Amino acid sequence: MKAGVINIGDELLIGQTVNTNLTWLGKNLGDVGISIYKSTTILDEEDEIIAALDDYMQEADLIIITGGLGPTNDDITKETLTQYFETELVLNQQVLARIESYFSAMQKEMLPSNVQQAMLPKDALVIDNQHGTASGMWFERNGKVIISLPGVPYEMKALVIEEIIPRLKSSYGIKGKYHQTIMLQGIGESFLAEKIHDWEQRIYEDQLHLAYLPSTGLIKLRLTADKGIEDAAKINRYFKELEHRFPEYVYGYNEANIFNEVGKLFIARNLTLGTVESCTGGGIANAFIQFPGTSSFF
Repeated sequence: MKAGVINIGDELLIGQTVNTNLTWLGKNLGDVGISIYKSTTILDEEDEIIAALDDYMQEADLIIITGGLGPTNDDITKETLTQYFETELVLNQQVLARIESYFSAMQKEMLPSNVQQAMLPKDALVIDNQHGTASGMWFERNGKVIISLPGVPYEMKALVIEEIIPRLKSSYGIKGKYHQTIMLQGIGESFLAEKIHDWEQRIYEDQLHLAYLPSTGLIKLRLTADKGIEDAAKINRYFKELEHRFPEYVYGYNEANIFNEVGKLFIARNLTLGTVESCTGGGIANAFIQFPGTSSFF
């Protein structure tokens, strides 16, 4: 399933808010087999929203929109989608009751603008938000699924995990991909690529996907199988081959931390470690003591 993400919010474009929603969606949708092919961040303006929708409706199977569902006048996503899909806003009594209950529990006054949040497009499937006052909306047009979600991260994440992913799995038979990552140190990206050229070619012949993810002093190699868990053994064999060929470089898998792995070696070999730091300001010691068992060698 080919997905596009439209993030709405002036605050994202002026650097006032970091767009963590996109990163989170990329990982969590990817884990269930939905690939994001493109994302766009736009202003809270009707013309911008319509232009982005026109673009994505040409290419994407799934369009996820975040933001612009709040109670203030600058939040226009709901009204724009209602116009775009040629429907009308109607009062949703169930959502209204939930919003009233929410404000009652918080012992806060409910304003007319909050009542307006229960006005929802007649032709949309309403995704009830148990974590806030802005409901999600699910539209289907011309074989496409368009989902509008609140931009508040914890609300958006809850709706995706609790409602959106289960519905997509149920309706479209989506099968999750399988990822594994091997961690290496002590070798540069280009040198590594040259050494594993033959290994890399076999990866592609086996219809697996390889990604190089370098950072300072470290390299992650991520293998992905479109077939999901059934290719787990194949990926594990490729990584075991790398371990055998380059034991001096490989130090772990997935989220392995190099300081933790070094600590395990000290414990296994009954060694101790002491540091005298000046310019690093205790940074080396601090990196080791994050993990249980450090006091047995440090």
